[in-house]
Amino acid sequence: MTKVLPKEELQRKLHDAIRLARLIEDLLILSQIESRAVPLRLSTVEIAPLVASLLAPLEILIVQKRLAVVVNIPAEMTVSADPDRLRQIFANLIDNAVKYNSDGGRLDISALAQLDAIRMS
Repeated sequence: MTKVLPKEELQRKLHDAIRLARLIEDLLILSQIESRAVPLRLSTVEIAPLVASLLAPLEILIVQKRLAVVVNIPAEMTVSADPDRLRQIFANLIDNAVKYNSDGGRLDISALAQLDAIRMS
């Protein structure tokens, strides 16, 4: 006989399956980048708007978890990078920082120019 699962359990399993699929896709892309199978399309990327666009969809979760979010990125700061890959990397980091942060916690995102690089933390 087939067991019928409650809606909440089905939603949790679907969420887990989607998360695992994204993880597998990220690992595949990382492998392709490392093997140089994916050409990087470099262009100038504005960092502050990119970070803001990644925080916006997480606003409900940020409020629910009562997180203090502090972004310290100069408005004019840019980097030469592949915008799709940079978005993917930042999205993963920010998403994890919000999801796995403690309720009432703090999320600091900052960028600092250093010689010919930018240090993100």
